Amino acid sequence: MSVEILTAGVVDLAVAYRDACAADLGLFLDLPGQEALLARRVDAHDWSVELRILGASHQVLATRGDVLACSETLACRPDDAPGGVRLPRRHHQPGHDVDYAFASRTELLDPAEFRHRVDDLVDSLPGTAHALCARFPGDARATTGLHLESTGIDELRWSGWHSYPATGEVVTTSSRLVVLEALVERDR
Repeated sequence: MSVEILTAGVVDLAVAYRDACAADLGLFLDLPGQEALLARRVDAHDWSVELRILGASHQVLATRGDVLACSETLACRPDDAPGGVRLPRRHHQPGHDVDYAFASRTELLDPAEFRHRVDDLVDSLPGTAHALCARFPGDARATTGLHLESTGIDELRWSGWHSYPATGEVVTTSSRLVVLEALVERDR
């Protein structure tokens, strides 16, 4: 897989958008790396984070040292795909080594509101090595964006969005991953 180096905020893709609407999305944890249309790797502290835009939404792979600490995939997948849940408003999964939290919001907007909302999301995405945005052919507002908001020694935060011009829906997500040993230290 080649990693696209972004010099502008948005990369135009040549492959059609596969998601139909927000209701088709599911959250899948612990999937292996999926084929990416666009990817960016960010290394900070002990973390290596891959932000990946798929033909069916996004995947974030967070590795600490040599251990995959989190695989978050928000995608349109078959109902019988293992390990997934329909797009939740909130999801919390404490683990042996890390604590993972996810939140999403789905907005149903009229055409003018939709255009403004997507334009605001694209414009707000920093043109840094910690973010990427893809635009799919057919509609300039068929976009998916990811932003690694913070990288700490013991914590990661990222956000994303997916826009669906045919239905006027915008799904925004935010995720947090905390190393549990850090939680123990903070509680002392």
